Amino acid sequence: MTLKLPKIKPTSKFGAGFLILKYFYRTTINIYPEEIEGELNNMDYVNESLVVEKGGRLTALINPDWAAIDEEKIPLQEVEKLMQANINELNKSLPAYSQVTGLKLYQEEFDKTPKRSIKRYLYQ
Repeated sequence: MTLKLPKIKPTSKFGAGFLILKYFYRTTINIYPEEIEGELNNMDYVNESLVVEKGGRLTALINPDWAAIDEEKIPLQEVEKLMQANINELNKSLPAYSQVTGLKLYQEEFDKTPKRSIKRYLYQ
């Protein structure tokens, strides 16, 4: 939070003795995508996910659990609807400023480092 102190001008357009208050208020909102991804990864038919910012909005990159989808014989047209339903359910528990608005499906798992964490910089 930033707050500027008032400027005191001995003379102003209002006359002598008036105090002119000017202020600036700014707040920073921190969003931790790992927390959103953790919740999304625990939802039905999600193998892994990555939440990135695209155009000022949060987008979920999802690698569905294709094995479970094939096992239950879910048509490919329904997969995106299932993932959107997962995101809608997730957004109910998130504040407005951290809700996921976009969705992109990935066929393969995300590229990972040797210690098995996703290489985020490849998907920004």
